[in-house]
Amino acid sequence: MHRTTTSPRKRRLTCAETAKLVRQALRAEFPETRFSVRSKTYSGGASIDVRYVDGPTSYGVEAVLSLYRGAEFDGMVDLKTYRDSILTTDDGAELVHFGADFLFAQRDISEHWQRQLEAEVCEFAGGERFEPNVHYPVSCFVDHERGGAGLARDDHRGEYGSALVLQLSTRRDRSKPCQHGSSTYGVGNGWNRCKGCGMRTRRRIEATS
Repeated sequence: MHRTTTSPRKRRLTCAETAKLVRQALRAEFPETRFSVRSKTYSGGASIDVRYVDGPTSYGVEAVLSLYRGAEFDGMVDLKTYRDSILTTDDGAELVHFGADFLFAQRDISEHWQRQLEAEVCEFAGGERFEPNVHYPVSCFVDHERGGAGLARDDHRGEYGSALVLQLSTRRDRSKPCQHGSSTYGVGNGWNRCKGCGMRTRRRIEATS
């Protein structure tokens, strides 16, 4: 007996339809952040550009965008492959192909936050004025357990001021007001800074018997 099988029916979304879904997903995941989502079609493909100020880390945004890519590119073998996805809606799940091959995110840093980070680096290094091209005996470290980042003394390697600011901003989430759930690190003169948002707080002195 000859048996035929029917492949699941697949719906192809346009780039604009995909951009709408991306916008909804970002709004749901990061309600405190405003995103600019632009779709672009061209000969041989389509892409979506996402831009925002401060907000979540680029890693957090990329985790959302990766769900809506219609293609993958392997630079090792110079190969582009297409992929389908399962889209779940109120009407159930369906097989779809998203209309954008690639999605890109651009995170901009506001001038206000830039100045805060520069002041943090300057304070920790003990300088009077932040210099982006000065090599400070300081390194940036990541708190993988609680999130956020801080600064540590590093007389062997160190970093330039501009690199320290970039590393702090990359590793800190500004998508919502910090509840100071991250641990703190000391910056001298009786002060601590939150590794989640960088806010400075007076260090608590433990009483000794």
